[in-house]
Amino acid sequence: MSIERIQTNNRGASRSFEENVRVENAKTKKAMKSFLNNAGIFVGVLITFVVVIIVTTDIRLASLTDLSSLGIDFFLLLFCTYSMHVSCSDSGMRAALLTESYNECCEHYDNRKTYLIDRGYQTGLYSFCRHYVAEELKNARMNIIAVVGFTYEEYEAMWAAADREHIIKCEKLTKAQKKALLKAKKIKPITLLPEMFMRKGRLDGNRLPLGTDPEKKKKIHFGVKLSTMVVLSLAITMVAFDVVKEPSWAMVATAFLKLVVVIFNGFTGYKFGYENIVIDTVNYIADQTDLLEESIKYIENGRQVTCESETKESVLAISQRENMRSSSIPQTSPL
Repeated sequence: MSIERIQTNNRGASRSFEENVRVENAKTKKAMKSFLNNAGIFVGVLITFVVVIIVTTDIRLASLTDLSSLGIDFFLLLFCTYSMHVSCSDSGMRAALLTESYNECCEHYDNRKTYLIDRGYQTGLYSFCRHYVAEELKNARMNIIAVVGFTYEEYEAMWAAADREHIIKCEKLTKAQKKALLKAKKIKPITLLPEMFMRKGRLDGNRLPLGTDPEKKKKIHFGVKLSTMVVLSLAITMVAFDVVKEPSWAMVATAFLKLVVVIFNGFTGYKFGYENIVIDTVNYIADQTDLLEESIKYIENGRQVTCESETKESVLAISQRENMRSSSIPQTSPL
């Protein structure tokens, strides 16, 4: 068989594999969307059964003398509920990683980061961070002093260096203006460094070219699993169960009520895991992308300061200056 034919067969097998992966991912997305759309119906059914239990049984609270006998039941129910929440949360996160919104957000971030790196704009990132911190601090203070009739230029010229006593004793200022000036002086600069938006979302900076060795990962997994199962098995062997000889509706109602708690935590866990990726992580990466966009525009407009000796300390210079300026202000209420 010729080399060209082997390569053609390999490409065909690769395309077939990729197509199968896309089909399976599409099926998974469809199933997860159907699950989320109908989750409210499932929860509604569970709540209906809870209502049935409430109206058909006499509910009482356990007395203090009964709490000692409830200890084992409590810890077992806590373990099952927490395990259900964590397990379903992990499933929700895996399903969310397949969504278009997450993948499009990551793709947009990667494009902007590649654009910045390919053009060598990294040298201007510290200058951009200083500019961004200064502008954010200015806007935050302007939003406070503008309400009482001050411009930022007036604040910088007359009140930025003034101490607390001088502002309080100034007779030409109203009470509202004094409160606004003191509040503005308490606003501190934020901290922004290039690594905050140059490292995407959940990445941990792993530099291993091949990732984790599968054999090593399997040994670690089996070791952790063995440790947890030893503890769990020890706890289970200490628990004794008595067979219920005369089951009653009260017993069924109690069991179902506890089961509802476990199942409901599964739904909330899945919802949390899914939204943690689709909403929280996507918004976080989108904010990082916005900072990349702003840094690119700032650098391309030629406003960055080219200096090879720029370090993290230069980015924090504004914070140090503001802290020195306000070091004499007591940390008490303005008025």
